[in-house]
Amino acid sequence: AAQPIVPSDTPRAEKRPVTVEDALLVALAERPELGQLQSRIAGAAADLGYYRNQALPQLDLNFAIWSPGQSGVRFVYEGGSPFNPVIDTIVGSRWDSFRDIWRWNYKNWSLFVTFSLPLGDVTSRAGVALAKLAREQAVLEMDRERKAIELEVRQAVRELETSARKIDSSTRYRELAEKRMAAENERYTLGLVSNEWLLQYQSDVARAKAGEVRAIIDYKIALAKLEKAMGTTLKSKGLRFRDYDF
Repeated sequence: AAQPIVPSDTPRAEKRPVTVEDALLVALAERPELGQLQSRIAGAAADLGYYRNQALPQLDLNFAIWSPGQSGVRFVYEGGSPFNPVIDTIVGSRWDSFRDIWRWNYKNWSLFVTFSLPLGDVTSRAGVALAKLAREQAVLEMDRERKAIELEVRQAVRELETSARKIDSSTRYRELAEKRMAAENERYTLGLVSNEWLLQYQSDVARAKAGEVRAIIDYKIALAKLEKAMGTTLKSKGLRFRDYDF
């Protein structure tokens, strides 16, 4: 004989009161698309600043200090002038040159300023134009994405509210059908009606329960769509991506 299928649990819908304003705030904070576009805007702004700096005048201050080591034969001139006769020679070894370096015997230093003014720098001007264009495009995409997310969230909230009302109406209809079946069952017990009418009311109860189950399932689907629109699907399910080391 055929055995009836009895589910181990019954579908339940825990209604979540969600407003469009709250859902939009969550979506704007959690949607990964907006984070990617924000990174693009920041990158384009950094490029724009770089190319603008490249087009500005440049002033460099350079200071250097060093101490060479002396080795080989050193000639000593009369009066210290190389145009005079040599009066003595000093022979230095390689070790003497290292010793001169370590002791800073011959200090040398230099200080100079370099000023450069870019005239007609085509590369910098083209870079500025491209960076501006990239930033404007990213800002426009951000605006379009925000509007698309807002529309998606509004539709998801509206569908969730409609599904919640369907649950209420299907639950009331199921309770009414059960009350009518109970009354008809009493009449059947008293012999006032035939079993044909009782079966009709039982069928009405079965259809009412099936409608209530469909309404609960539709509500859960609508809730999943809303979580997707807000970008909280992984967080609500407690899921996360595995961390990889590169």
